[in-house]
Amino acid sequence: MKTRFSVLAGALLLLAGCVVHTRPVVAQPEMHQPQIDFLFSQWGEEDQRQNEALGERVYDKDFDLVFSAIVTGFSDIGFSVRNMERQSGYILAHGPSPIPDPEYRSLVQASCDEINKVATRTWHPNPGRAAKSVTITLVRLDANKVKVKMRIAAGRFQDYPPLMRAEYQRLWQALERQIFLDENLDRVKK
Repeated sequence: MKTRFSVLAGALLLLAGCVVHTRPVVAQPEMHQPQIDFLFSQWGEEDQRQNEALGERVYDKDFDLVFSAIVTGFSDIGFSVRNMERQSGYILAHGPSPIPDPEYRSLVQASCDEINKVATRTWHPNPGRAAKSVTITLVRLDANKVKVKMRIAAGRFQDYPPLMRAEYQRLWQALERQIFLDENLDRVKK
C-alpha cells in the first residue's frame, strides 16, 4: 500500500512540474570552485583588454568598400550577417569559430589544461565548435578613411585569451583578404 501511494504521489508531483527523488542525492562536485572562478575572471579581464587592443583598426579605404568586404569576407569563413545597417555602419554576424580545426582543437585543449591546473575534477575539451557573435561598427573618419571596431562575444568557457587572439587574427585576415580582392577586381573591370 505504501509503495502504491509513493508511486501515485510521485506521479502527481511529476505532473505538477516537481521532481521527486526516491533515494538520497549524492553530493556533486561544485561547478563553481573559487580557483576556477578566479581563473575565469582573469580571462575575462584579459578578454576586455584584448577586445580594446585587437578590436580596432583604421583603413585608408572607402567606407562602402570596407562595409561590403566585411559582409563578403565573413560569409566566406562561415559567418552569416544577422543584422546590418549601412548608414550607421553597424553589422552583427554570427558563425562558428573562424579558426581552422587543428589549431582550434589545440587551443581548446590548452584552455582545459589551464583549468585542470586549478580544478578538483578533470575538464575535457568539447568536441564541438563554439558559435561566435561578432559586432562590427564602422566609423567614417574622412572621405577615404574608416575606423573598424570589432567585438567578439564569447561564452564563459571560450574566453581563453590565446583562443580569442587567434579568432581576432582570423577575422581581420578575412576582412583584409576581401578588401584586397575587391580592390583588384575593381581595377580589372576598369
